[in-house]
Amino acid sequence: FNKIFLKGPLNTNALIIDHGELSFMNNNIKAEGTINLKEYTINLNMIFNQFKYDKYSISSGSAHIKSPFLFENIEGHFDLFDIQIDSLNIDSINGNIIYSNNELLTGSMNLLSNRLKGLIEVQSFKNLNNYNISGNINFHQYDITRFMKIEGTNNLNGNIHFNYNMNNNSGQLDIISEDLNGYFLSSPFDKFTGKTTIVVNDNHISGQSHGELNDWTYAN
Repeated sequence: FNKIFLKGPLNTNALIIDHGELSFMNNNIKAEGTINLKEYTINLNMIFNQFKYDKYSISSGSAHIKSPFLFENIEGHFDLFDIQIDSLNIDSINGNIIYSNNELLTGSMNLLSNRLKGLIEVQSFKNLNNYNISGNINFHQYDITRFMKIEGTNNLNGNIHFNYNMNNNSGQLDIISEDLNGYFLSSPFDKFTGKTTIVVNDNHISGQSHGELNDWTYAN
């Protein structure tokens, strides 16, 4: 937090926060709750509005956090809505986080959007250049032309498992696809099972993919 402003009545053991503002990643977050002045425990409810950081933005959301001693260790639950990550739009994300005083963030979250849903596990997150996440995403007639410039009807049904490890601008994304079906270049396919590996090294991207694609014919 860059700046903390708290206002409310003070009694013998606690500060009751009627109005609070926290500056986090150059965003103002409204807050209310209590701070126990005897044990230094914290309980806060926070409201997000038009939160922006790097390539990420959140239209609205809320979070409840608690800390057993000031802000050294934090546990929280959050509900976020209308999230933008680069060109990806997500309707809602909710989950739980744990932040420790060694600056590591861990947790899990449920993702729900138009024609996709998933569960994401955060093994560790220090910053945008150092993190390890994994999860499972289910697609239902998901339009892949939002990420690939290809013509015709292109959509996916099925599940993928992924793991993304980033370490100081060098990262690797591993994707395992299980029984995907849908349309590619306006032609249907019955089943795709395979593995894809993408390596990022100082903004240079390389990768490879292999698998089996059944019952697909390219119609020019």
